[in-house]
Amino acid sequence: MTSLLQYVKAEQKDRVHTINHYQHVEDSDPVEAESQRSSVAAHLRGIDERVTQAIDMLARLPRFQRKIRDQIGQSLQSAFPRFTLIGCIRPREAAIQTRL
Repeated sequence: MTSLLQYVKAEQKDRVHTINHYQHVEDSDPVEAESQRSSVAAHLRGIDERVTQAIDMLARLPRFQRKIRDQIGQSLQSAFPRFTLIGCIRPREAAIQTRL
C-alpha cells in the first residue's frame, strides 16, 4: 500500500510539474507552447494510464481494493488539493487538451 501511494504521489507530482511548466512556456513563448502542446497532452495521458493500471492491479485483492482506493484518493486530495484522482480532466489540463 505504501509503495503504491508513493508511486501515485510521484506521478501526480510529475503532472503538476508538467502543467506548471507548460503554463510558464505558454506565458513566455506562445509559439513554443503551441509546438509542445501535443507532447504535453500525450505525457499527461500517459500519467493517467500508468496510474490507472497500477490502481487496477488492486482488482487482484478485492477485499482491499475499495479501502486502498479511498486512502489514495484522500491522500492525493490533501497533497494536491487542486487535482482529483484518475479519470477526471482537471481545468488546466482541459485547456491544454482542447486546443489540440
